[in-house]
Amino acid sequence: MVEVAPVLTRLPRSAPPKALNSLNKPFNDRKKFLFNMYEEQLASPVYLVFQNHNLTVNEVKKVRQSLKEKCHPLAQIGIVRTALLKAVIRDTEFANMGPLFTGPVAIMYLDYARLAVPHADLPAEGVDPAEIDTTAVLRSMIEVAGQQAKLLLIGGKFDRQLLNPQLVKHLATLPSFAQLHAQLAAGVFGPIQSLHQTVNHIPQSLVFTLNEVSKEAEVLTATEKTEEPKPE
Repeated sequence: MVEVAPVLTRLPRSAPPKALNSLNKPFNDRKKFLFNMYEEQLASPVYLVFQNHNLTVNEVKKVRQSLKEKCHPLAQIGIVRTALLKAVIRDTEFANMGPLFTGPVAIMYLDYARLAVPHADLPAEGVDPAEIDTTAVLRSMIEVAGQQAKLLLIGGKFDRQLLNPQLVKHLATLPSFAQLHAQLAAGVFGPIQSLHQTVNHIPQSLVFTLNEVSKEAEVLTATEKTEEPKPE
């Protein structure tokens, strides 16, 4: 018997998923497993959909390895059963993604389910989903996919926003969170630092000026004394 995958995140639905197939019988364990797995994958904040032009098993392994090395340890590629995936997104906020799941399809996503159990290839200190730079992940996924001619981007989602290929590529050009933070810090603290330097410079300039005035006064006093007329 195939173990049914636990679901860490359930998609909000306007109607419960079907429990019986067209023959009015319960779905088999394999379909239940895949249904739960696909639902969990859709919880990923970055989820890209590609036409899969007959990727071989070895090619999938190479893409998966590239994603882990160049993107993120949780980055993953999967080959999905489109009919079942359409059933997963039915009556959810992602129902409009249905047309993407036609023909052979591959997906790229962040596999948060792997955080539930220890994995040797994950960092020893663990992974905090809140610290993942999703913009950088998206950019890296596009770069990795671009190296495989058998993958054609057809859409996806970023968090809860559905995207066409043009929007996906546009998002990939945006600065990462770390870059935005650095730019913001420079914009906020740059003028403050400049003002601080200016304020610190004022007392130094003032002391220098007062010293110069004092020296000039001493010279003037000495000159007046030497030029003072002698009594007759």
